[in-house]
Amino acid sequence: MAPNAAGTKVDLQAVMAAAAEQLDEHEKAPTHASTVLANLLAHAPSDAHVFDVLAHSYRVSQACGLPPGVAGIPGKNLLSKGYAEYAVRYPRVEPEGITDEQRKEMKLNAMGEWKDLSDLLGNAVKMLMSRVDDAGK
Repeated sequence: MAPNAAGTKVDLQAVMAAAAEQLDEHEKAPTHASTVLANLLAHAPSDAHVFDVLAHSYRVSQACGLPPGVAGIPGKNLLSKGYAEYAVRYPRVEPEGITDEQRKEMKLNAMGEWKDLSDLLGNAVKMLMSRVDDAGK
């Protein structure tokens, strides 16, 4: 379990399992990309690097106020629902006494990292999904 910005241990397998339960009915089909990704994450070791990427991506996304930019990625709806679940379970903690101007500056500073981590998350998911494709051949 990776800690979030507040130092709280984050159980991303539980977050993603809850997100999988929220998928639309057609996405729950065993061969749908979101379900395949959910199953891969459910059976991955809790210390798998993909959870580090997810944790960092969700944390930076919270700082920006935007979900991870993963359009066009297999399982994108699962990742979006995972981000929403993460935000509910692990609300962002801001420093006390922060001004609106400081908050705006923090969001702007996090945007570059948000893009980089969104790309990294997308690549990590593509890599996981390609391993499934390779195993089926």
